[in-house]
Amino acid sequence: IYWWVMGLLTLTIDQKLPFVDALHTMVQQVTSIGYGTSSQDDEGIKIFHALHGVLSQMSVNKATADVFDWALGVMDSAMPDIGEVGKASVAFVVVLAVTVAWFALDLEGSSVFADSVYGSLITATTIGYGDVTPNSTWAKAITPLTLPFIVEAFGKWKQAVAGEPRDLPKAFS
Repeated sequence: IYWWVMGLLTLTIDQKLPFVDALHTMVQQVTSIGYGTSSQDDEGIKIFHALHGVLSQMSVNKATADVFDWALGVMDSAMPDIGEVGKASVAFVVVLAVTVAWFALDLEGSSVFADSVYGSLITATTIGYGDVTPNSTWAKAITPLTLPFIVEAFGKWKQAVAGEPRDLPKAFS
């Protein structure tokens, strides 16, 4: 909670970002998706963000992943026994489809479908080039749900394909 409060205060007060943009920036930080939507030009803010980024990966990232692992575990328990790879594939495709739709509703232009698939997969892999990123206020506002979910679904799918156990919790604790 402290990490979120300090980050939101710094981004909204010191950097004068609107709340939704600050939230969107912080979700990128906690998921390691580098869309490039935030840049710092003050030395103190650079140091803050550097340390804040380290903390995001040491604790907040794990707590966030645990929540979305639980959601994937709930999805798993609703599926028939089709094996780890099968369940992970179904979950990833479902989350990917939702993310593609989310991008498609936010994007404009002639290649909306291709850009939506591309943006979703670049997000899932945490590359986040920044050429396709949520732009509208509503799309940024739901990034605390969409970004961690697609990252976790991809990560768990990758584990299953590699033959590693996914260890998804069935109950939230």
